[in-house]
Amino acid sequence: MHAGSKSPESKLTTARPKWLIPLGLALIILATLIAYIPAARAGFIWNDNSYVHQNPLLAPPTLSSLAKIWSITPASRLDGQRFYAGHTEQYYPLVFTTYWLESLLWSNTSPAGFHITNILLHIANALLIWLICRRLDFPWAYLLALLFALHPVHVESVAWITERKNVLSAFFYLLALLTYLRYDHSAQKRFYFLALACFALALLSKTVTATLPAVLLLMFWTKRGRIAPKDILALIPFFVLGIVLGLFTAYLERHSVGAEWQIAFWQRCVIAGRAVFFYLSKLLCPVNLSFIYPRWNPADFSPWALLWPAAAVLLTVALYYWRKTIGRLPLLAWLAFIITLFPALGFFDVYPFRYSFVADHFQYLASIFPLALFAALAHRFYKRFHPQPFSFSAFPTIPAMLSCTLVLLLASLTWLQAVSYKDSKTLWLHTTRKNPQAWMAWQNLGSVYMHEEDFPTAQKYFQRAILVRPDYAAAHANLGWALAWQEKFDLALSSLNQAIKLRPDYPFAHLHRANICAQLRRYEQAIAAYKKAISLAKDSVLAVDRPRHVKAHSNLAAVYAELGRYTLAVAHAQQAFDLARHYNLPQLAGPTERQLRDYRKLAAEQ
Repeated sequence: MHAGSKSPESKLTTARPKWLIPLGLALIILATLIAYIPAARAGFIWNDNSYVHQNPLLAPPTLSSLAKIWSITPASRLDGQRFYAGHTEQYYPLVFTTYWLESLLWSNTSPAGFHITNILLHIANALLIWLICRRLDFPWAYLLALLFALHPVHVESVAWITERKNVLSAFFYLLALLTYLRYDHSAQKRFYFLALACFALALLSKTVTATLPAVLLLMFWTKRGRIAPKDILALIPFFVLGIVLGLFTAYLERHSVGAEWQIAFWQRCVIAGRAVFFYLSKLLCPVNLSFIYPRWNPADFSPWALLWPAAAVLLTVALYYWRKTIGRLPLLAWLAFIITLFPALGFFDVYPFRYSFVADHFQYLASIFPLALFAALAHRFYKRFHPQPFSFSAFPTIPAMLSCTLVLLLASLTWLQAVSYKDSKTLWLHTTRKNPQAWMAWQNLGSVYMHEEDFPTAQKYFQRAILVRPDYAAAHANLGWALAWQEKFDLALSSLNQAIKLRPDYPFAHLHRANICAQLRRYEQAIAAYKKAISLAKDSVLAVDRPRHVKAHSNLAAVYAELGRYTLAVAHAQQAFDLARHYNLPQLAGPTERQLRDYRKLAAEQ
């Protein structure tokens, strides 16, 4: 084909009415907005609290807190090991910067604005996919954009505010991809550097996007039949940037988050192979979606389980062998799917592996490629039975009706799935129905009822979590907390002692054991337990332990005051006040300041 000639498909595109383009884009936008109405009305769930709602860096948002979002500081583990960490739960500074900006506009206590931002980013990603398809002359770009926008497997990434990481990183990933394709076509350097900048922003949102240069090389091989040395050289800065930031994320996951699992390499291969086919099954049949899926136990894997990765390898070989018969697109979709999933396939330890090796949000980006293959196959099927060029008609054709049916079905499933993200209670109840073995869901459901002060119901759910996982220290500690509120102090102490036995370095268990001892006037035991809680919380890098650190000092001050030892009471009240200000915990700074004034007055009178 001559460079100046146009393909039949491109001629067909130019022959269509121009108003079809804005109509198609409006359909994508409107359908997505309607499908995600339940998400826009939802509240905060799970770690949305630590990311947004109760994040001290956002209440209020200041220039100092913005600097902390981007800074990295030295820290130490309980064993004395030194490492570097950020001031946020994960070091994705661009994500937290968007939270910071939104907190300026509508405060971090209003979930609606954060949800709407996620939905708009998801729509922008669908539109970018449409633009990329247009640049690649990919058929049925509208269908692919709609499939991506409305597929229910993406609800977790959109309706969960914490997963801003996915929708924001995907936005810059797709923008980098589109811009690099423009550079590849025009050879203009400004597009190259713009693509590199977008790629850096994607990495600062979530480092799973580090796979972009590998996907680009795969696309070039599919299009040209080979990878030229100039293509590799041009992408070296992308590879270097992705590897460096990816390794830094893995470093933080291990040292700061504590994601480190003892799993043999062959078991990781089994997890990877099984996960790939799990994700494909959810794309093809998006039913029984769950926030937490059952966790496979590597100890139960037999050598037969290696059939999962073997099947993945055999499918790759078969698609390569058949590439001249069926084309290279199936191989491109399959390999790009695996490459994009690779950071979450089990070869790198991440925190969610604690409760499941698979999650819907892991395949947000990767799902684009199987969905693209589906759209291409649908187009090929249509062309086989309708060889005549498509012409606009007021009467719907069978393919149009089938497409509309599919879109309506996906939109309905997305709506229903988004309803489960209404609030924490709804989410955890939905999760336990889908996965009764989800010990973390039972535990979090109990915490919801603790917040509502329904202590008997909370007790029931903590006991259910322990039944599923007897060695879960947090559930034992929370059960003790619920029992203490019901004044069942002996049972409460027994549960807290069990939590400490399972996890001696757990500040929460020591703090509540101290609180019970203080309430029972066992002051010496309370003092020892408070000191232990202070020691552990001081060395902890977890944000959740910061208020516990303050409370331990404050409550210990109250015990010393009760004993008439006002000098020590003043000392610990002062530390509680200083820590509350240092951690930017205004809800604790006020009470500790009043406590400090009272103890100083009593000490002066003494």
